[in-house]
Amino acid sequence: TASRVDVPTTAGDMPAHLWLPEANSGPGILLLQEIFGISRYVEQRAADLAGLGYVVLAPEIFWRLGVSRVPEGPDMLEEAMALLPRLDWDAAVDDAAAALVSGRHLGELRFLADHDPLTRLLNRRAFVTRLEGEVARAVRYHRTFRLVVADLDGRKQPTDRSGHASG
Repeated sequence: TASRVDVPTTAGDMPAHLWLPEANSGPGILLLQEIFGISRYVEQRAADLAGLGYVVLAPEIFWRLGVSRVPEGPDMLEEAMALLPRLDWDAAVDDAAAALVSGRHLGELRFLADHDPLTRLLNRRAFVTRLEGEVARAVRYHRTFRLVVADLDGRKQPTDRSGHASG
């Protein structure tokens, strides 16, 4: 599933959709819409790419027209073709470039959000998220689940005495 994100542009925040792979990071793809906006087809392709391990960002290029997608139906092509002459193409190219710049930082931001900057290991939030996923998988497939925790760096006692910030 996609999450909505905002891409800063010179005219304000442009709505965009972000699909993340299971690993929450990976190489990025900027997926630009076709004439129908962020259609179900675009959403399906983005989900497919995320399934292959890509971070996918799809900006709503028609946002300045107040349109996210052209409604599906028999008049879909006619409605899409009517939007094209109204589109400010220079602004659309600028918006796509802004999305590309934002997209370049998404992988870094996702990594930093999920990892300790010193050890580069998963932080508590990411660890708990992954742990919950593994527990759910074990339940779904009726498998046993074991979690082994080891004190690898001798920090358990300082942590127990002074809290997690010190250990």
